[in-house]
Amino acid sequence: MIKVLKEKRGIALLTVMLTFLSLFILLSAIVSMSINNADNTITTNNYSKAYYVAESSLNKRLAEIDTIFTTLAESNPNPSDLFTLLENQFSTLPSLLTFDQTSDNDSASLSFIASEGTYEYPNYVFYKLVVTGTVNGVSRTLSKEIGFSYTQGGPGLIIGKAVLTQRGMIIGSQNSTVVGPIASNLLDNTTIDIRSTQTQVSMAFVPTGKTSFVSNPTRIGNRITEVASPFIFPVINYPVIPTSSPTLISPYTFVSNKATINVFGHSYLDTMTIAQGQTLVINLGTKGTSGTRKMLRVKDINVSGNIRVIGTGRLLLVFEYGKGTLTMGSKFNVCGDTVGSCVTADPDYTKFLFYLKTPYVTTGDLANYPKLVFSNLQLFYGSLLAEQVDVEVKSDNFKGHIVTSGNTVNFSANAVIKKALFYAPFATITIDSNAVLTGSLVANYFTISNPQTMVTYVEVDKETFPFSIDFPTTSTSNYVPGSIDIIEGPVQENNP
Repeated sequence: MIKVLKEKRGIALLTVMLTFLSLFILLSAIVSMSINNADNTITTNNYSKAYYVAESSLNKRLAEIDTIFTTLAESNPNPSDLFTLLENQFSTLPSLLTFDQTSDNDSASLSFIASEGTYEYPNYVFYKLVVTGTVNGVSRTLSKEIGFSYTQGGPGLIIGKAVLTQRGMIIGSQNSTVVGPIASNLLDNTTIDIRSTQTQVSMAFVPTGKTSFVSNPTRIGNRITEVASPFIFPVINYPVIPTSSPTLISPYTFVSNKATINVFGHSYLDTMTIAQGQTLVINLGTKGTSGTRKMLRVKDINVSGNIRVIGTGRLLLVFEYGKGTLTMGSKFNVCGDTVGSCVTADPDYTKFLFYLKTPYVTTGDLANYPKLVFSNLQLFYGSLLAEQVDVEVKSDNFKGHIVTSGNTVNFSANAVIKKALFYAPFATITIDSNAVLTGSLVANYFTISNPQTMVTYVEVDKETFPFSIDFPTTSTSNYVPGSIDIIEGPVQENNP
């Protein structure tokens, strides 16, 4: 009997212990579920909060970008400079936002990168704004494509004269010809000397009271017109160099005498070396529009071969020039996006832009101005933009615009150039070859001499000119207002 009671007591104790264990397990499960539910609720709340942090930061930055873009556009900059300035100013904005007014540990990181955009809007330059919102360790990333459209305001034409000078000109020596209107401020009592009966100058514009400074005035087709105010020679607006770090281009290797590098934005190449017979293809990609400028800064240049530029946009090759004469190799050739041979009767002058900086030269120290020489066998289909650089062109295959703050431009080639502008407001431009030029020449002083040489005024539309020169309105040009537009794509979440 005693044994049976002991067994029943043992069973009862075991039952109680099992009951308590079951209750403990059940209670633990309930507590765990409650904790998990609470954690899930907190995580869900943080997940939702992270979205709203990212969204509000996105909208805040969009408003800042809109203000920056609109303000920059109001100053009417060059289109390519506008987007460089936009990127520069964006780089000064904080890349991390925090929210001290909340009790959460929340922040947002932002980036602004160039984007390929969409083919539906070919005249827009696209960027992608990416924002990651984080709340208590939970993150969500949103992005939005933004397209910017901008056209620069200014005269409808680059200039309204065949020849415009500060200090006079000599026309008609050896029966050379200028066709179209001419003008000069005749500073320092210089003269317009018309020496040939073959000239076809339709009209000459001179300051009031200086008609006597035009020799042989009867050779002016219509009349001499006096103007009360002198013609304004605007300052050249050189391209803006981005403050952001460039994309470094690795040294390239030629295979079968051909190599390709990619320049999709602001890039840097330590040394550009191209031997005779070799071709370096510079691919601009598909981003942007036909007028989008993509910059390649080069430290050293040793080029005797070919450069070919392909893709969307224009290449701006930037080179810091020291002293002395820079002569490319005798077979140095540059052409735009062409198939087969570079040689063409009507090339695109805007595809390749060669910008020579002269940080080591003092303005006005004429004896130390460096010189760029294009030799007889070279082919150059592009445009030249230079600071204090003298230019000498001997190549029949030079076809493009020339803009320089140098002291001399000597054109001694038998080239045919269509709708080009030579803008050298401080230089003497001398044409002493059998060249046929159509467009405009603007100089400090101008001379032309050779029986077969002809300069004919033709309108040069500002849209075709690759640099920014704010020419004043002349008798044949009207002001064209600029315009801007911003389009936005949908908000997209980038979380996996």
